Amino acid sequence: MKFNVKVGDFRTEKADAIALGIFEGETSLNDAPQLADEATNGAIRELLDSGDFKGELNQTSLLYTRGAIAAPRLALVGLGKKEEFAPEKARQTAGKIAQELRDKGLKTFAVPLPPETSLEIVQAVVERSHLALYQFKQHKKQDLDKVKTLEAITFLVEDEASKSAVEAGVKLGEAIANGTILARDLSNQPP
Repeated sequence: MKFNVKVGDFRTEKADAIALGIFEGETSLNDAPQLADEATNGAIRELLDSGDFKGELNQTSLLYTRGAIAAPRLALVGLGKKEEFAPEKARQTAGKIAQELRDKGLKTFAVPLPPETSLEIVQAVVERSHLALYQFKQHKKQDLDKVKTLEAITFLVEDEASKSAVEAGVKLGEAIANGTILARDLSNQPP
């Protein structure tokens, strides 16, 4: 699993999907969800208005962009209530969407981050994404071709200053996840 951080616009990012977080009960979209809604002629707003997606914690929905942006899919994930959002909620939603996209056979996805994203949020997202995708395959001999693997998650930021801060969170999250994965690998070994 590789984590990338780059300055860029999600509308031009070549990935299998763009993951967008939506807060529960928000009456208006902002930032990336608003831009994605405009690019897809109101597809997100229509989904919200229909009640099929409410932004509840860990709720997911997949929309096809039909060429409106470079990525063929928008993966919406519910962040729960905005006033209750914290690193632990980010951790939960990251694991949920990473597993769902991997299970659909996708190889890459990108996440546009708002400038106010904290180091703790980035760390939690990286840590949980990595751990949620853990698969012990060392002794597996059969059906390896059926094992689905997500190869990369790219975090998109607005400027170089944000990039440095997000890279620090990625580094910390990877270190913690890699330590946990090592412990899992060791405990999965035969005696």
